[in-house]
Amino acid sequence: MTASDDGGPYTVIEPGATWSPDFTVLDSASTMWHHPHLHGKTHEQVNSGLAGMILIRDEVEAASGLPRTYGVDEFPLILQDRSFGVGNTLRVVPLGDVMMVNGTLDPYLEVPGQLVRFRVLNGSNERAYYVGVSENP
Repeated sequence: MTASDDGGPYTVIEPGATWSPDFTVLDSASTMWHHPHLHGKTHEQVNSGLAGMILIRDEVEAASGLPRTYGVDEFPLILQDRSFGVGNTLRVVPLGDVMMVNGTLDPYLEVPGQLVRFRVLNGSNERAYYVGVSENP
């Protein structure tokens, strides 16, 4: 990957401009995310929505039998905690008091009555989510 495709701190994208990186993905099938790393501004920029999901597919994943029709039986779910101030402006705080999924408050998704695949991404700045089975329900 070249430095101009990396999106590092020396890649300046002027307001109104478009940046189109071009690189070969070397990872196996996975769910990942992208976000900025501007020194001292990462938290603020991710909180403002400068982040997103990347779905990496490969032949092994294609042969797995998992659902993979985006928006039909495969759904991206980006979990984020946010905090809102006066006039519903976003506040930049470590841990928000409002949960959002895909940038939506009180989300609802109707899925078909079949096997579906949720691609879940923790897009929060500092919050960790734990999913598991409790031994003492």
